[in-house]
Amino acid sequence: MLGTPLRSVFLLLLVLIFASSKYSNAYPLSTQNRWIIDEATGQRAKLVCGNWAGHLNAMIPEGLDRRPLKDIVAELVNRKFNCIRLTYAIYMWTRYGHVNVNDTFAPFDAPEVLQGIAMNNPSVLNMTHIQVFDTVVHELGAQNVKVLLDNHVSDPKWCCHDDDENGFFHDRHFDPQEWVNGLTLAAKHFNGNHAVVAMSLRNELHGPRQNLHDWYRYMSQGAVAIHKANPNVLVVISGLNYDTELQFLKNKPLKIDLGKKKVFETHLYSWSGIGTLKLKEIWTKQPLNRICADSIKGIDDRAGFLTIGENATPLIFTEFGFDETGSSVEDNRFLTCLQTYLVGRDLDWGLWAFQGSYYVKGDKVQLDESFGVMDVTWHHLRYSNFTDKFQLLQRKNQESKNQLVNAFNLCVLDAEPTSKAPSVHILYHPLSGQCAQVNGKNELEVGSCESKNRWVQLGNETQILLHGTKKCLTAAGEGLPVALSDDCQGKNSFWKPLSLSKLHLATMDQHEKQVCLEKDSNSSRIVTSKCICIEDDSLCLDDPQNQWFQLVVTNVLTNAKYDEVLREFLKDYKEGSLKSKNRPFMVSGCSMAKVGVNAYTRMYAVVTGANKGIGYGICKKLASNGIVVVLTARNEKRGLEAVERLKEFGLSDFLVFHQLDVTDPPSVATLAQFIKTRFGKLDILVNNAGVAGGIVNGEDVLRK
Repeated sequence: MLGTPLRSVFLLLLVLIFASSKYSNAYPLSTQNRWIIDEATGQRAKLVCGNWAGHLNAMIPEGLDRRPLKDIVAELVNRKFNCIRLTYAIYMWTRYGHVNVNDTFAPFDAPEVLQGIAMNNPSVLNMTHIQVFDTVVHELGAQNVKVLLDNHVSDPKWCCHDDDENGFFHDRHFDPQEWVNGLTLAAKHFNGNHAVVAMSLRNELHGPRQNLHDWYRYMSQGAVAIHKANPNVLVVISGLNYDTELQFLKNKPLKIDLGKKKVFETHLYSWSGIGTLKLKEIWTKQPLNRICADSIKGIDDRAGFLTIGENATPLIFTEFGFDETGSSVEDNRFLTCLQTYLVGRDLDWGLWAFQGSYYVKGDKVQLDESFGVMDVTWHHLRYSNFTDKFQLLQRKNQESKNQLVNAFNLCVLDAEPTSKAPSVHILYHPLSGQCAQVNGKNELEVGSCESKNRWVQLGNETQILLHGTKKCLTAAGEGLPVALSDDCQGKNSFWKPLSLSKLHLATMDQHEKQVCLEKDSNSSRIVTSKCICIEDDSLCLDDPQNQWFQLVVTNVLTNAKYDEVLREFLKDYKEGSLKSKNRPFMVSGCSMAKVGVNAYTRMYAVVTGANKGIGYGICKKLASNGIVVVLTARNEKRGLEAVERLKEFGLSDFLVFHQLDVTDPPSVATLAQFIKTRFGKLDILVNNAGVAGGIVNGEDVLRK
């Protein structure tokens, strides 16, 4: 069967796409302008991190008294985190490296903790702290979770307050030389460990000793020390005042040579404050649109500016958090506002915290963590709406532009590239965390952000079109559902952002009355209602969050949309309509770059990454449709493993493996000869390698 020359043949250039059974292949990571990328594929690698504390008195990651380690990590993966910011204390490396866990707990009156560890992770008690960290990192790597190793403190204790003597260089517990030694020991220890992709210098510098001279001096020393000891990891650099301030870099950049490994971090909480008001209560004492707008402006002024311009650098929001019991109105409002920033910039981030409890914190044993993703038992989510609330934050919504423009000859639904093509958006409702979609009645409602519905708006006061159609959002009247309409010339089809936050989308109804989009309080419907507090009125303290909607730019194709693109192409191929639809059709094939669809159409890109298995999914789909798939890989072992996994679905007759290094012309020529000899022709070529291929002379191949 495989030798039949008339059979359609699909060639998937699959280089390092499949994760090994031990570690994710996203190693090492590097930087490209404002993005963090996987060096092996050139794809953007978005870090979606939970913070897992290991820096407190016990000096081991929390929760090992509650559940087996393997189950804790599986819970993390199940909650769609791909990264852990794993915190540690410098003294663990410099003073307590050979002390075992049992001895560390001896001074604490915590028998229930020891009993819990003995029951769930018995081997831990006789390990040293470093051995426990090794075990935890190994399990994280085994489940394809990346590790950002974070130096949180020197003296193992809770962080932070201004007089804790742990906050800035030359404090009692912050000797610069011991700090550099500790960083170096940690970096050397994990050198070559594929799970550890990044290391930070210090969490939340603070206290009365803070000054720029010492910041530049010692942060440079620490960064260079890590890079020298472990050149594979990203080096994450924090600012001043609890890591809320990096604005001094505008006048004096940090000039150190870390290759493409330099990354900055920032933090924010509801009480961090912006400007002169630094009280948590500000979120309920002043108009929310004003406070949110001021907060976002403050983030940009203090840290966000680093991601903009020719010298843009990645910025990770390594800490933010909220009371996950849902009982803090201030925290809830802060979170919804911050979501719009994180989603709008599509930043990498870390949520404080993953842990649901602490072994010992102060004089408390097994203390509950109200900011924890997990509850005190570590078995359940603390915040019932977590999955919806964080779904869009956890997605990669933007791909690296440099990666996108590498595409060529792309097989897509739209024909010619154009610099004037509009951006495609997701219509996001941050309060619920859900996204707008069209229901069976042609009306708008909120639902999963995996919906295929995407939106186009050509300007600030124009129609919002359903992408791929000429239908637009139209208001029917106050309290009535927003619907799709073919009549897009009326005033009720023109939308503009209002309020200081720019999070209200307003139009005029049939009575010439201004109305705003609003999620109906009793259903998933999106209606229009009287706009709430859109003027900057200090007396208007009503809550406008249900009217907040955001058009979020995306250039990443969803799995569902990618399937649609492939189905449409195969249909056009079978019908012989490639040329009439202006699709690429030269050399009887179509090259679709893995992340390049958007570069060609300015509308789409393809979701990729080893953890999502896009290449694997394409193979499975095409083979399931009766197309013979030649799966290629530079790593022969991984390629054969992928074929074997696919054969488990009964696809043996449609799969064959061939080794290929796309950057090596002789290897490409060998594959071309194989295809010619075995099949006689090639119908479809999907370049899933993420790198430019080598060039061979086609005529020479054909003559052989």
